[in-house]
Parts: sequence; C-alpha cells; structure tokens
Amino acid sequence: MTDQSSLCTSTRCRRADGDAGRPRGRRAEPGSRLCGLCRRAVVRDVAALPGLHGHSESERGRPSGGAPAQRVTGSREAALPVRSSALEARHDVVAALSAWSRLVVDEVADAAPPRRTVADMAAFLGRYAGWLAARPEAGRFADEMARATAGLRREDTAPAAGLVPLGPCVEPGCTAEVFLPRRGGEGLLLRGPVCAAGHVLTPRQWLALREAA
Repeated sequence: MTDQSSLCTSTRCRRADGDAGRPRGRRAEPGSRLCGLCRRAVVRDVAALPGLHGHSESERGRPSGGAPAQRVTGSREAALPVRSSALEARHDVVAALSAWSRLVVDEVADAAPPRRTVADMAAFLGRYAGWLAARPEAGRFADEMARATAGLRREDTAPAAGLVPLGPCVEPGCTAEVFLPRRGGEGLLLRGPVCAAGHVLTPRQWLALREAA
C-alpha cells in the first residue's frame, strides 16, 4: 500500500481510484513534494508566464478587427463596461507570482527580492523551483502556476473586445495603459476604466487622466 505522504501533492497528478474512490497519484521525487512530471510542468508554467502575460497586454490595444485602436481623450460617462476576464487573468498572475516570491524572500536568507515585474518574478521563482517543490506548499504552488498559465491561454484564444486606450495608468510606479471597450457584450462588468496591470481607476483618477490627455 502506497504511503500517502510519499505521493505528489499537486491536484493535477491525482486520479480517481475506480474501485475505492480514493485519491491517488504518482510518487513524489526524493526530497520533493512533487513527482518528476509535475515538477517539470511547474517549471515550464513559470517560464511561460512572461511571454503569455506580455502577449495578452499587446493584444489588449487591438479591436476585434485587428487594427490598432484610436486614442481618445475621455468620456463624460461615470463608468463604462469593461470585460473583466482578461484583466482578472493578468492580475491573478501578478498576485500569484508576488505571493510566492515573497515566501521565498521571507524563508531564504540570501534571496534578494525581485523587481515586481512578471519577467523578474518568474525568473526568480524559476531559480527557486527546486526549493519550492520541497516545501509543504509545493502542490499549491504547482496548481496556482498551472491555473495562471491556463487563464492567460484562455484569454489568448478569446475574441478581442475592441478596446480604446486612454493613456498611462496614474497609479504610482505603474506604466500600463488604461483601456475602455468600444462596446459592451457578454462577460463585461461595469467597473470603470482599468489598466492592463489590473488597477481600477477611481473617478478622481479618471478625471486626472482626462485632464492630462
């Protein structure tokens, strides 16, 4: 009988045991909480995030027809509908990378914190992937990286919403573009203007952006 503590802790590694209905999975590698397949998969997922995140940002500035969106100076409406799924996918990536980078920095004495960019945090976590795979949280790390990449890939294949750039984000330290959609549609949420990094602008910030345009 397999010792459950020796099994891979990633949920994607588990299978239903047809007769007993008990969770099972592949054996974790020595010194790791992940099996070889899941350990290599999480390394690939982390390495893929910068490219997926960058591609999703470049696609946000194009309407559904593929031509670049025209810049506008603003609108008098208090809020316009914004398709939230792409923003949420991008925000989830930054949040997940930040949280796991912070864990490494807090626990590893000589780990210098990375810059808070997707590329730097992904490279940082790639260097510490072996350390993370040996942690009790290894399964959660693998699962969150898998969800992050899957979320961006879903958005990569979704139809573009036809977004209009309004200008750079007014949040300190953020250089992402602020967008509004040309029109509503399914999956749109009334939130107001949102930048590509996920910052939702307040009415005061939107006014400042309009005045600067």
